[in-house]
Amino acid sequence: MNKLAPGLFEATGKLVIVIDDEPAVLGSLVLLLQPLGCETVTTTFQGDPASEIMNLAEACPRRPDLVLVDYGLSIGYTGLDVVADLRAVFGEDLPAVVLIDEISSEPFAIANESGLPTLRKPLNAEDLLAAFQELIEPSEMPPA
Repeated sequence: MNKLAPGLFEATGKLVIVIDDEPAVLGSLVLLLQPLGCETVTTTFQGDPASEIMNLAEACPRRPDLVLVDYGLSIGYTGLDVVADLRAVFGEDLPAVVLIDEISSEPFAIANESGLPTLRKPLNAEDLLAAFQELIEPSEMPPA
C-alpha cells in the first residue's frame, strides 16, 4: 500500500472487524483504532470457522467498513478464507486488509494473488489511515 499523508481522513464511526489469533496483537490493533474514532468487533478466531463467522456477523450492528485479518490463524484457516466467508455474508465488495507478520514472502505473494492488500505487522496509526484512504469509496470520504 502507498503511504498517504496522515490526518487526511477521519475514521470516526467506521466499523472495523479485527481478527488475530494472538490476544495481545488483537488488543494492540484495537488500541490503534480507538483514537481514530473507529468502532470495532473483534475475535481471536479460535473455534469452528462457521461458528466464528456467524458470531462476527451477529456482533456487527451494521455492515463493516473494513476487515483487518491476520493471515496465519492458528486453526489452519487463513485470513484469506475468513475474508471469503465474510464477503459471502456482507457482500463481495467488503474492504479487507490481510495482516502479515511472517518474514517469508510466500504469504504476501498468496495474498497479492487473491487481490487483497497486505500490511506488515506491527502496524501503526498511519498504516491504518492509509488502508482506510485506499479502500473506502471516495464518495464516503469527507472533503479534504
